[in-house]
Amino acid sequence: MKVHGIRRNGSGRLLEFTCVVTGTHTGRVLHDVRNPVDGARITYQIVGDGPPLLMVHGTALSRSIWRGFGYVKALQEQYRLILVDMRGHGRSDKPHDSDSYAMDLVVGDLLEILDTESPFEPAHVLGYSFGGRSVMSLTVEHSERCDRLPSGAVVAGR
Repeated sequence: MKVHGIRRNGSGRLLEFTCVVTGTHTGRVLHDVRNPVDGARITYQIVGDGPPLLMVHGTALSRSIWRGFGYVKALQEQYRLILVDMRGHGRSDKPHDSDSYAMDLVVGDLLEILDTESPFEPAHVLGYSFGGRSVMSLTVEHSERCDRLPSGAVVAGR
């Protein structure tokens, strides 16, 4: 099935999409996007089928944490899991400048992934620790892009 449409991404650019939906995502392929502000490459993986669920890990972890703790096995039949390697982690770029980890850039990373993987449908978002803080910021700044927000071990801050 093909889906066509136009929407604005997090930077306000108009994007035209053609999405082809075919069967279950096995998670064997890694995908990446580039943040439009600083060009950082963010890697992610898709597993399962169903409504999109963006899963964002905490500091010093990677997207593998979700599989290791059984979340992927438990959720892949009901959701299309979008497992993100946050900037500085896993297979994503690891900028050396501390300013590269500002929350607006992190939120921009997540928006680029949502613009690619769920351009027409709000996604459920799940974050742990720094990932929880990141999805909370995403939800506050772009509530139209997020459906539900379970989070764990989140510390409020700027």
